[in-house]
Amino acid sequence: MDINLFVGIISLALSIGFFGYGLYMARKSRLQKLLVFDVSPPVPIADVIKEQGDYKLQVVYQEGNESPRFVEKAFIRYLRFANLGRIPIKKEDIASTDPLLVHVADAKLLGISLSHVTRDVPGIRLGEIRHEDQQTVVTVYFEFLDYQDGAMVQIVTESDKYQASLIGTVIGMPRGIKKAKEVPYSQHITGLGCIVPLSIQVAALTSAPFLYRYITGSWEYAWTLLLPIAAIAIPFALFLAALFVSGPREEFKFPDSLFPPDWFAKRLHMYRELDRFARREGREPSSS
Repeated sequence: MDINLFVGIISLALSIGFFGYGLYMARKSRLQKLLVFDVSPPVPIADVIKEQGDYKLQVVYQEGNESPRFVEKAFIRYLRFANLGRIPIKKEDIASTDPLLVHVADAKLLGISLSHVTRDVPGIRLGEIRHEDQQTVVTVYFEFLDYQDGAMVQIVTESDKYQASLIGTVIGMPRGIKKAKEVPYSQHITGLGCIVPLSIQVAALTSAPFLYRYITGSWEYAWTLLLPIAAIAIPFALFLAALFVSGPREEFKFPDSLFPPDWFAKRLHMYRELDRFARREGREPSSS
């Protein structure tokens, strides 16, 4: 057999093998539990205007059958979470020693409730609200979370200077629950999924010229080695292009049903514009 044909066949086989291995790792890496949460910016929904005339304005907040409360300000924000992995998360997957909690720190909480769920079957619900020092926690319960199952929690506070998060331990997620912006750029190929194929690729490219010299005894027509290199490089480039196009961008996309209502988005845009105007004028932002 002609040596060039032999090297070409070997190179093509390596390319096909590498491509197949990459697809296998991409499929395998999708099979994971991936509980992700995201927290919206706070938006003011009520504000007392002081010393603006001969009148008195008060804001009253009342939730359910509780007694009404007079407040100066009220802010709303949304915490949403969902299983964005392909493996279901069952209630047995939540560690009994570290349950799933909505955690609100350093805030005067007015109310917290379940605003929306993707569907009723998973049985997502909130437990009793518990106040601990300057923190508030609410246990999250569910029967299971399939792919893109989740919920949106509405949080109302007197101040916008606080932190909200989803905490707890999910068995099978040793790195913990992910905040949306912390999810890596691509979940398809990681770790050995990249190192092993790239090592094989480099070894094949490096050894090919020396193997050719050893078999033929000269460097004559060594340029023909570019042909099998192209046979390797082209599929590799196509694979990277496909991975780039199909891979997630910056954050995983939550289900459309877990997006805040339209009025929230409009109000958030309005207050951001007001804050920009205040900063240009050298004043404090309106939400402070």
